[in-house]
Amino acid sequence: MKEYQTTMTLTLTASRNKKNYYKIYIDDEFLGCLPQKLIPAEYFLQTTIPLSKGDRGEDAHFITFTKEHTLNYAQSTLLNYLAKAERTVYDCKIILRKHEIPDKVIETVIKDAISKK
Repeated sequence: MKEYQTTMTLTLTASRNKKNYYKIYIDDEFLGCLPQKLIPAEYFLQTTIPLSKGDRGEDAHFITFTKEHTLNYAQSTLLNYLAKAERTVYDCKIILRKHEIPDKVIETVIKDAISKK
């Protein structure tokens, strides 16, 4: 019996809104935006990089780190935005989209903010 290794494809795209930031896609799913200094150098060597789907290893750690960083960045951006004045949910979604945060993370952060009201 042969074992088939399933892989994912990592794609880095330069951000149009932020200098030295890159959008990170895994199999066409947008994970978030990271500054260049937080992305390992080996990921810049190719335009698309095959990643292993294991629970261990550097690739899994990088994916987890990207998701956590995006969530933390979204939470701090939303709290800073709400600290200035009371805003509508629509206004909050618009400002988070301008910061290139994925829609799933936007929904999660806004639900958390509403529940903590």
